[in-house]
Amino acid sequence: MKYEFISRMLSIIMLSILLVGCSGNDPDSGSTVSTGDDSSDFVDEQTWDSTISIAWDGATATVSGTADGVTITSDNGYVTVNSTAKHVEYALSGSGTGQLKIYSTHKVKLSLNGLTLSCSDGPAINNQCTKSCYIVLTGSNSLSDKSGYSAELTVGSSTEDQKGAFFSEGQILVSGEGSLSVTGNNKHALASDDYIRILGGTLRLTANVSDALHSNDAVIINSGSITINATDEGIQVDEGTFLMTDGTLSITTTGTKSKGVKSEGDLLISGGTIDVTTPGRESEGIESKSVLTISGGTVNVTAYDDAINSGSHMYLTGGTITAISTGNDGIDANGNLYVQGGTIMAFGTSAPECGLDANEEGGYSIYFTGGSLLAVGGGNSTPSSSASTQPYVTGSLSVSGGNTVSLVSGSNTIVSFSVPANYNSGSSSSGWGKGGGSSVLITCPNMTKGSSYTISSGSSSTSATAQQYGSSNTGGGPGNGGRW
Repeated sequence: MKYEFISRMLSIIMLSILLVGCSGNDPDSGSTVSTGDDSSDFVDEQTWDSTISIAWDGATATVSGTADGVTITSDNGYVTVNSTAKHVEYALSGSGTGQLKIYSTHKVKLSLNGLTLSCSDGPAINNQCTKSCYIVLTGSNSLSDKSGYSAELTVGSSTEDQKGAFFSEGQILVSGEGSLSVTGNNKHALASDDYIRILGGTLRLTANVSDALHSNDAVIINSGSITINATDEGIQVDEGTFLMTDGTLSITTTGTKSKGVKSEGDLLISGGTIDVTTPGRESEGIESKSVLTISGGTVNVTAYDDAINSGSHMYLTGGTITAISTGNDGIDANGNLYVQGGTIMAFGTSAPECGLDANEEGGYSIYFTGGSLLAVGGGNSTPSSSASTQPYVTGSLSVSGGNTVSLVSGSNTIVSFSVPANYNSGSSSSGWGKGGGSSVLITCPNMTKGSSYTISSGSSSTSATAQQYGSSNTGGGPGNGGRW
């Protein structure tokens, strides 16, 4: 909606994002992410003076309650709210067909308690208010639309967006203990031309045509449980940031060239659990067109194309990360790739694809300064600068799903990795793709440069000497240089 939103959004939700030295090849550059809470995003911090109830029964909607400055019309289940009032809550319930459309000059609260609403010619809920829309979930709720209507509607001399089964011009702020299922059959499932923040509840979003969760300015997940099925993007942020600090997120896409999570701006994960599956040809798992940072949480991605991809630098500083590509790179940075902490497994396919790929062709590098990492592919990027302070070993051996890959020094196991059962080094897990490579790279603490180690997996093993920096893309020829 507006590029200047990024700075406004950060102040609204008190997100302080400091990306230090994120340009060029500076090995000391890093990413520090801190989050805070702003009471304006929390429904319990607001005052609601009036409550208007709307209950659907088939094609009939019954309206109860009034508030000064609020006018409501109801016709065959289609309810239109025109409001200049502050602090109004709309309590929605019942089962039926029709639509709720809201025009308001102030914030609104929508309390969904056992609502099932389907619309045949537009969004089930269409909020044309540009202010915050607080969604509070109680019980089980369901919204859906049908295909065949335009994503833009001409009303008088103006044009209104109607891009999903639930569409809002303003921020969508979801909380509560209940559930909400949204099925988009025309375009998106849940969409906002501002930002979307999930603070609680159980969401099930299905997009049979396009994106399941689509935001212009940002998606922030702080809590709750979200399950997404989409033909195109699972989550897409057009201009701003994707941020996840907690909660659970499960995404499956079925289309070609789709993305599990796609952010045009920075993408930051500091907590929670994310599972992404994107098996369609040329489909990627998690992608930022800018800087990507994972500092915590559990991230599991299986994709046809790159499992995790950044358009600029990538920082892996914490958490547990498993990235499997059945047709390209496991982890691919189009800038520098900083491995600073966490436990990471990255699986790519045969050369020139890599388990771990930094953009050497663009003059960038990979830096190991912490964390435990296993990378398997046709090749793997390795550090080319002495600023990489943690040693690594490379070797060639067969790695199969369900096995354990161990790094051994004498009789001591330095580190071991449990390879996911769905990884297959000989061919892709779904029967297509380029097959896996045999180049193995391991880095972890407690290694010593120049010392000899044994890498073992199943009945295969190989000896390797720990290096600290050296030539790039070991074991499989040149990588793809961070190709998208």
